[in-house]
Amino acid sequence: MTIRRWNDGDSVDRLTELLHAAYAEWGEAGVYFWAVEQSSDDTRERLEGGVTWLAVEGEEWVGTVTLYPGTRADIPYYGRPGLWYFGQFGVLPTYKGRGVGRALFDTVVAHAAGAGGLELACDTNSKALRLIGMYEAWGLSQVGHHTWPNGGVSIVLARSLV
Repeated sequence: MTIRRWNDGDSVDRLTELLHAAYAEWGEAGVYFWAVEQSSDDTRERLEGGVTWLAVEGEEWVGTVTLYPGTRADIPYYGRPGLWYFGQFGVLPTYKGRGVGRALFDTVVAHAAGAGGLELACDTNSKALRLIGMYEAWGLSQVGHHTWPNGGVSIVLARSLV
């Protein structure tokens, strides 16, 4: 497996399919994530302003993550000076538990720290206890929550980069 940067020749439709597959189990369990149903236009919009990586096995895209500098107004914590946050983070079900997610996470940590970042954050559905536990095992701590207009609640997690 290799990790490579997204490039302009990559297919947004293919990335959207990867995200749908990565989040299908959550949708089936009734745990809401935008990635379950986002359109290719949504994916394209979410790529803007961030740096995206793909985990690739042969010709297959098996995982992805996008890293953003913290300026997002809808989650106040993301406005902290020196903060970077990641999203659109997904791994194909057949590749979960094989280190793909951790390799993508380590990539965003290195990039954010190398860009002078002071802190790395993410948010996830408050019902996604397995994901919260994974992030905590990777050194992030719960620092707050965010209630979305649809009533859903995300847990915000962060860790220092210094």
